Amino acid sequence: LPTNVRATHTKLNSLGAIVECEATLCFPGGGRAVIDTSCLLPHRSQFEVVCEKGVLKVDDLVGGQGRSGNFGAYDAPFVGSSSFVVGDYLGKDKMVQVEPCDHVKSLVTEFSNCVQTVKEGGKINMEWSKRSLVTHTIMCAIFESAMRGGVNIELKGESDNEATQYVIEGETFNDIPTRIWNK
Repeated sequence: LPTNVRATHTKLNSLGAIVECEATLCFPGGGRAVIDTSCLLPHRSQFEVVCEKGVLKVDDLVGGQGRSGNFGAYDAPFVGSSSFVVGDYLGKDKMVQVEPCDHVKSLVTEFSNCVQTVKEGGKINMEWSKRSLVTHTIMCAIFESAMRGGVNIELKGESDNEATQYVIEGETFNDIPTRIWNK
C-alpha cells in the first residue's frame, strides 16, 4: 500500500466526469508508481514496472499491441498477450515469449476456484479480499486527490496492506471522506 497518493493532472468533461488523470503513488523505501489514464489520448494498453535492477514491460492488455492498430480483441474472444520485455539496469531488453492468456479470464477462473473451495468446506484465500481493499483504497485516494485539486492523500495503517487513517490537508480521517461532488 502506498504511503502517499497525489493526482498530478486531472481533466473533467462538461458533466464533471474525470476523462484524464495522472497520479503518483509513493511507497515505503522510496518506491514510486505513476498511473496515467485517459479516454482522450491515443489508445495505450500496456504497463511498465521499473525497478533498481531492471524493467518489466507488457505491451498488450486489450488489443492494439505495439500500436499496430489491431483491435480484434474488441470483436472476438481475446487470447491475451503472448510476450513481455525484461530489461536490465544497463538498458538491454530481452523479449520473453509466453503462452497467450486472457488475464481477466484467468483471474475470474482463479476467483471461481477459490469460491468453489470455500463452498466445499475449504479455507478462504484472504489474498482476494486484501487485493480488493488495497485497490479500492488507492482508487478512492486518487479520486479524492483529483477532486480536491491534486492535494496529497497520506495513507496510514497498522500493516502494509490496510489503510486505517487518511490525512488530507492536515486533517486526519478514520475513513476516506467523500464529498458530494456534483453540488
